[in-house]
Amino acid sequence: FSEDWSSCQTNILGEKMFIHPRHDKEMRPHQIEGFGFLCNNLGANKPGGCILAHAPGSGKTFLLISFMQSFMAMDPQAKPLIVLPKGI
Repeated sequence: FSEDWSSCQTNILGEKMFIHPRHDKEMRPHQIEGFGFLCNNLGANKPGGCILAHAPGSGKTFLLISFMQSFMAMDPQAKPLIVLPKGI
């Protein structure tokens, strides 16, 4: 997480969470919207939970990796848990 985040363009959660500049260039509009959804449900002051249910091939894995990188940069002590079906 020592990369330079100074060129971040998409600030989702106040001054706390940004989409990494490398990811921001690659994300499609629905992924940016999904990133905001994850931030609002998992990165807010009173986080809850959420389910990300996009269509197959829509970039969910990339979206989650980007979110986890941003979340861990914001809170390095966090211990995320990702639950997936056995067949994945």
